[in-house]
Amino acid sequence: MVWGGFARHVLATDGIPARSEWHLHGFRSGPRCQRSGPSTCGRGALSLPRNDLTTWSAGASPEELARVAELLLTCRAVDPAKGTRTTPRDMAELMRLIWTGEAGPAAACERVRAVMARQLTRHRLASGFRPPAQMASKSGSLLGVVRNEVGVITYPDGQRYAATVFTRTRRDSDEAAINAAIGAAAARAVAVLRDGVS
Repeated sequence: MVWGGFARHVLATDGIPARSEWHLHGFRSGPRCQRSGPSTCGRGALSLPRNDLTTWSAGASPEELARVAELLLTCRAVDPAKGTRTTPRDMAELMRLIWTGEAGPAAACERVRAVMARQLTRHRLASGFRPPAQMASKSGSLLGVVRNEVGVITYPDGQRYAATVFTRTRRDSDEAAINAAIGAAAARAVAVLRDGVS
């Protein structure tokens, strides 16, 4: 679920009407949401519904799979000039606004914090932090090319740190290594802020 959908879902479940456009104060570049879907990736195999694409790929030749991987990089969805986009700075600001209750109604901010605290995947940001630090995060991935995570790390002394790590790699990159790097990058940045360790 992308952030716009995530936020609309949380707000709608709290009785707040969903909007098609989101404007959050304080954003420098502002998140941009654009409609995207299978048709934004061209014709042929990339325009198939997900289940059909899975079936197609099971019988595809290595050359066909390589061509599809190449085409994925041209999809509007992975082109920041055409698809949904934001910046790590904007997402860190969004985390600040949610954690201080300034992003919207208090009940909605609390709900987002609670949902993020129950993040099931712990292999990105959370991999860089051990108890007693607490993690609340939201992952995002797209087509095996984009792997991002945003979150807030809270320490027992009450200090909180927003962490946002965005990556873009080739589709055949080592996903486990990228996920570990996301956690390591966040841990190092928080250590610099927390302890002055560089």
